[in-house]
Amino acid sequence: MEHRLRHLILDIMQSFQKIEGVKPEERKKEFGADRQRAQEKLTAVLKETLDEAQRKRLRELVLRREWLFGDGESWRDLKVTAEQRKRFMAEIQQMQKKIAPLMEDAWKSGNPDEIRPKVLKLREDLQAKLETLLTDDQRKQWKEMLGKTVDLSLVFDDVSSR
Repeated sequence: MEHRLRHLILDIMQSFQKIEGVKPEERKKEFGADRQRAQEKLTAVLKETLDEAQRKRLRELVLRREWLFGDGESWRDLKVTAEQRKRFMAEIQQMQKKIAPLMEDAWKSGNPDEIRPKVLKLREDLQAKLETLLTDDQRKQWKEMLGKTVDLSLVFDDVSSR
């Protein structure tokens, strides 16, 4: 497992090196393909390594990061209707239109930290909108799918005190 994980990390590092100096529109395409392959490899390694409870918790944490506009698997689990999907996609497209110029600025300036708070706010707003499109039962199920909350303040407090 350790060998496979080390190899995966090296692959990812090579992907970053490969996109250095590449135009933003090409960089996005290149990195997207590499990211998908890396994700598939990581999933396979984790499936072999983690037990069922650990995989369940990992899924909860991924859902917390991806929210309702993540991988689409959560939509299947929630039995999102075709009408809800249409409305979700309309909201997601609106957010993408707002984020695109911010991302363009970040790529040009080389400083993504400037836009991070704005993007996070847009994502939070979108998540709230998407949750309002769920039925009460779906919202309840979604909360269960997320599992217990993660308190990262202890981690950040520990890091900042060093």
